[in-house]
Amino acid sequence: MTIREYFEREKHPVEKYLIQRAGKATIVVPEVEKNNLNNLGGNLLDCEIKSVSLDSINECDEATITIRIKKRGNK
Repeated sequence: MTIREYFEREKHPVEKYLIQRAGKATIVVPEVEKNNLNNLGGNLLDCEIKSVSLDSINECDEATITIRIKKRGNK
């Protein structure tokens, strides 16, 4: 599943996403900016997801989600 597909299916309130790529800095993406990931370079919306985890929930019941993506070329 790609990040784009995950975002289309995600229905829970989310405060922010943490996108982790092997060997690179973690990208913090507010929920309202999630569809602008391709502006960050690397066409991130089309990257395959390795794992997704719930990190925390704030006082407004909005989650912080960590998405780890696969290295390019790994299916």
